[in-house]
Amino acid sequence: MKRVVFLTLFICSLSTLVVGNTSLDSLMQHAKEHLKARENEEAYSLLKRALLLSTDSEHLKERAIIYNNLGVVAWRQGSYKESLASYQYALDTYKKIGNDTLIAQSQYNLGLALKGLGSNQPAIKNFTKALHLFEKIKDEKQIAMVHDALGNIYKDLKDYEKAIYYHKSAMETYERLQYPKGVSRSAHNLGQVYSDLGDYKKAREQLFRAKKIKESHQLPIASNYAQIGTLFTRTGKLDSAEYFFLRSLDERKRENNPAKMASAYWHLGGLFIKKKDLKNARIMLDKAFVIADSLALNQSLIDIVRSQIEIGKLEGENINGKYERLIALQEQVLGENSRKAMARFEVEYDVLKKDQEISATNNLLQIKEIENEQLSFRNMTLFWGIILSLGFIFSVAYFYFKLRKSKKETELKNEQLSESHKQIDYLNQELTHRTKNYFQMFGGMLKYDRTTNKDSAISSILEKYIHRVEAMSQIQRYLLIEKATRKEVQLNLYLEELLANIDLVMNTSDKEVKIHSNFTSILCDYDIALRIGLVMNEMVSNSFEHGFQSIQNPQIEIKLEETNQHEISLTIQDNGVGLHQKETNQYSMGISLMNMILSSVNGQISYEKAKKTGTCAIITCPRRRKV
Repeated sequence: MKRVVFLTLFICSLSTLVVGNTSLDSLMQHAKEHLKARENEEAYSLLKRALLLSTDSEHLKERAIIYNNLGVVAWRQGSYKESLASYQYALDTYKKIGNDTLIAQSQYNLGLALKGLGSNQPAIKNFTKALHLFEKIKDEKQIAMVHDALGNIYKDLKDYEKAIYYHKSAMETYERLQYPKGVSRSAHNLGQVYSDLGDYKKAREQLFRAKKIKESHQLPIASNYAQIGTLFTRTGKLDSAEYFFLRSLDERKRENNPAKMASAYWHLGGLFIKKKDLKNARIMLDKAFVIADSLALNQSLIDIVRSQIEIGKLEGENINGKYERLIALQEQVLGENSRKAMARFEVEYDVLKKDQEISATNNLLQIKEIENEQLSFRNMTLFWGIILSLGFIFSVAYFYFKLRKSKKETELKNEQLSESHKQIDYLNQELTHRTKNYFQMFGGMLKYDRTTNKDSAISSILEKYIHRVEAMSQIQRYLLIEKATRKEVQLNLYLEELLANIDLVMNTSDKEVKIHSNFTSILCDYDIALRIGLVMNEMVSNSFEHGFQSIQNPQIEIKLEETNQHEISLTIQDNGVGLHQKETNQYSMGISLMNMILSSVNGQISYEKAKKTGTCAIITCPRRRKV
């Protein structure tokens, strides 16, 4: 009887254990399937249930996998900080397991997440740690994978020399391993780098090498076709570009990848615009819009709507509705970018805070070492004092001077600790200041006032202030990531995007104003770039509003260069009605405002006689603010 009872209990316990494990495995498998289908809410719910069923003592590896997948879901839902926390927990769990391969892979995934967030330096650190672990376990294929990732991040940073080095290193490793998929991927990446550099011959060589390998081994090739189409578009071979874009679209359809299909239709739409085939361009863009709208791909929708606006301008249609949709989409993307920026600042702040904590800990250790040294000297003094009075007196004197020195060192270390705490407080204030969305809120209020106000004069004034706010907000995107002070920007890139926005908003009348720009690459202080952008915004807007009332073929020419005195020179010239002599008076409201903007950074505006008609203004300013 006892044997029967014992056997029954054993079978029940075993059944419970098997059912529990099966339930956990089943939840994780179903979550994986939902994750693959991008059904994020369902995947999140299943992963949370799996987390409750698992324990650190019995399911450590499973918990790491669950947290890694929760990181993927959080990233897709825009919860970037939660995503990074999940990835970090997965990494910490793999470290508990002690498996170098899993640790390296998790470190690599964390690097990819940070790269997607725009935190390039922390991403490089994680890639480097993963690389060292893969080198330790001698996994050459994974080493090459990390080299490709580093190449991509340096390409984004426009450090093309390093990007080429890492992609070539990855390719050599894949060739040695006879791994065609890896070779084709590295060749594709190299082709993109050479294309960005403008070396189209080498770009074509690498892209067609990747194409040949992928076709011969039946590897996914849609992105390769698209990149070749982009290359042919840049070199003006539009028929060849159309052929490869169509092949890319066919591949995307076969893959059943809607997001990439939308991109392929958009590429074709842009190509048909260049070929002046507006009918097919409209068809392609409409298809791209339907797909992107169903998937809520806001950034893609912005590109598509811009192309549709371009068609509308060419055909003389009413495009006000398109502009309204574009503005709404830009506001949504701005909110998304703000969340990313917030998460990026928090990550970078956490890194700095940890560095400060490590520094403070090291200072405390040094103080303890000094205290131990003091104790050692005290014992030595007492010991020799008992043996010999003269030795005691000498030791006391030596100890006295040593103690004074140690006291000064201790005070110095305390000052360093105090300075470290002040720096942490400063960083916290800086983070809070940067992440406040003043520009977005203020711009939204102005836009709302403009839409509700019926007075055309007030609406015109509000429009000017909206342009100024946008000019100030856009510069945040061009703070240089690699600069420790984060106070310098690439002036030419900032002015190009600002000019594009002015053109998009102002150039809506029947008489289109042609804008010609010639910008030299210049790096300057953030404050100076902001002021130059504001003044350029004022001048170009004034030309649009007042300069071309009776002018045929209105044009604006803008040139950015660096003078022999290492100053910034921005020349703005139009062929409009020109300035009367009295309008250059310092007391003119607009000119007085621009002079006031530039005066605090030792900048100035001068006016020269235009070649034929119109106005020619020259803005000069130092590249850096004088201390």
